[in-house]
Amino acid sequence: NKTVDGGLCATKSAEREAYAIYPEEHLLNYDSTLFVRMDSEIEVFDAATLRGRSFATVKGYAFGGADQALINYGMVRREANNRDSLLKVLMARRVDMVLDSTLPLQVDAERLALNDQIRALEPSVSSSPGYIMFSNKAGQDALVSAFTKALVAFKATDEYRDIAQKYNIDH
Repeated sequence: NKTVDGGLCATKSAEREAYAIYPEEHLLNYDSTLFVRMDSEIEVFDAATLRGRSFATVKGYAFGGADQALINYGMVRREANNRDSLLKVLMARRVDMVLDSTLPLQVDAERLALNDQIRALEPSVSSSPGYIMFSNKAGQDALVSAFTKALVAFKATDEYRDIAQKYNIDH
């Protein structure tokens, strides 16, 4: 709708490429990971153990098709209005697990004092490049090019490596 100049941590899609420009360099790898309560008997992400179980995602999130892959494994998808609700339905045992990206879920779990009550299943369901996308309105090409160069240079610094290590960012 061209009222926004950019978006953070977007994955590429045909729909988004109709209104957005992506830099050549991605910001980080955006994982799609299943999380369970700490007391769950499920230990690892394994398709054979998922059939008939339920998972929740935030309404409108698709995770690059990871949600559909889980449905294809025989899981039942539920939706939550936001990440707070997502964590609440997990803790209330209304679903067996939730699907989200590690970094934002961990931040919200810590804010809600739930970080010691949930855990990620390994391996992640999927991973895809996450970008800062820019509106495709006129004049943005130069900005996107400059951003790409600056991001590549920043990723080569010790400061970036320290941040990536601190937050377990896969780049």
